[in-house]
Amino acid sequence: MTDDKTVRMKMAEILHTPVETVQDTMRLTDLVTDSILLVHMVIELQEVFGVRFVHEEMQEVKTVGDLLALVACKQSR
Repeated sequence: MTDDKTVRMKMAEILHTPVETVQDTMRLTDLVTDSILLVHMVIELQEVFGVRFVHEEMQEVKTVGDLLALVACKQSR
């Protein structure tokens, strides 16, 4: 199972941003202003961490913390 720090580091790498900016309470739409880059990030996270998200789950994800929790939940299955 992957820890939050590892997921945060991968997100920062994909977004070309310092890992310190990837905070739990930050809205994904504030962190990633380009929707194509947001989709790319989600696809990359799925590939790297061996998880799959369904559309309904992603509709509930609003913040970095939400996304981290979803990755953790999917990996625990």
